[in-house]
Formats: sequence, structure tokens, C-alpha cells
Amino acid sequence: MSYKEKFFVANNLTGTPEGNLLESLGELMNLTDEFYSNILPMLKHQSSRKVVKVTSEGDICKTAYWIDSGYGRFYRVVYKDGVRTEVTFKFFMPGSIMVIPECFFNGKPCDYYADFTKNAVVIAFTADNFSTLKLTASEAEALANRVLSLSNPGSNKKNEILNLKPTPRYEKFLEVFGKESTRYCKVKDMASFLLIVPQTLSKIRARIKRRDQSKR
Repeated sequence: MSYKEKFFVANNLTGTPEGNLLESLGELMNLTDEFYSNILPMLKHQSSRKVVKVTSEGDICKTAYWIDSGYGRFYRVVYKDGVRTEVTFKFFMPGSIMVIPECFFNGKPCDYYADFTKNAVVIAFTADNFSTLKLTASEAEALANRVLSLSNPGSNKKNEILNLKPTPRYEKFLEVFGKESTRYCKVKDMASFLLIVPQTLSKIRARIKRRDQSKR
């Protein structure tokens, strides 16, 4: 049994949010025993029954988040005729890391907003955690670069999704981001991402639901 396997057993990590994060990181590159033993005390999952705002425009968010369940999103706030509207331009699905590089690594203010859906289960990892980890785990820097080099799952599919007509556009969204997104994400947030009027998206969802029920 490898050190990692013994470590997972000793700390009851299998199937936990912390274990899922470590498994995901271990798939990106070979990690040392020191990495596993030093990062674990920094990891603790959390959840909220409310939508959690991570950062606002102008803030400096020096925390990255592993999304174990639920969804995260980036959005901008625009005003049209005095009406405030949130325009979602990126979703983060379960099994992804949500980080704002210019904030986390460079300390620059963010020019958009970020939040988590209610009931999302996430693990926070701060820039201070990262600095401490680098002192004992030599691969931490390379791992961070590896994480940043990977596209957020689903991001590279956005153009493909938006090139479709409204109904197949929504169906492709479900295919890419998972049907469970309908349990977590608000219709208006999905609608803004898909460039569909919320009322139209609600009709599309109802039509698909009736169609699926008729097939049973």
C-alpha cells in the first residue's frame, strides 16, 4: 500500500470533499508525501443554505475554492434604464477549482463578481495557505500552474453551446454542466449565460419536462 493509500485510510478521506480534492490534484501530477501531510490541515469543507457571495467588483479575492457539489459562477452587473441585471459569463461545475488568478497571485482588484449556489459544498484555500505550503512541498508552485493551465470544465464548450438554437442550446448546457444544475442554479442565471430571455427559458424547460414525461 502506498503512502497516499495509507494516508487516505488513516484520515478517512475516501469519498469526502477533502479526499475528492486531493484525488483530483493527484491526477494532475505526482505529489509527494509532504504535500499530502501538510495540505490536509488546511482543508475543511463548508456549506451554506444561502447563496454565498465570494467577491464583488473592486475587491481582492485571495481565496481559491474547490467545488465538491453545487455550482459557482462569475458575473457582471449592468444597469439598463436603471434596472440592475446580473450577467453570468462563466459557471464552475462540481469537481472544479474556482480561482481569480489576478487576485489570488497578483493582489489586483477583480472587475466582476463571484458567488456559489446555495447548498454548494466547497473547500477554501487561501493565498496564505499557498505560501505556507510552498515552504514544505516543492511541487506546490508547479501544481498551481498546472491548475491554471487547465480550462474550467465546460468553458471550452461555451461557444459551441451558444451557436445552437435556444432549445438545443439549453439541452447542450445540461449535457455539459449536468442535469443537477437545474437543482442548484437559478433560471435567470442560466438564462443570462445562455443569452436567452428568462421567460423563454422557463417555457423551454417546461416543454422538455412534458416531453420527457410522455416518454415514460
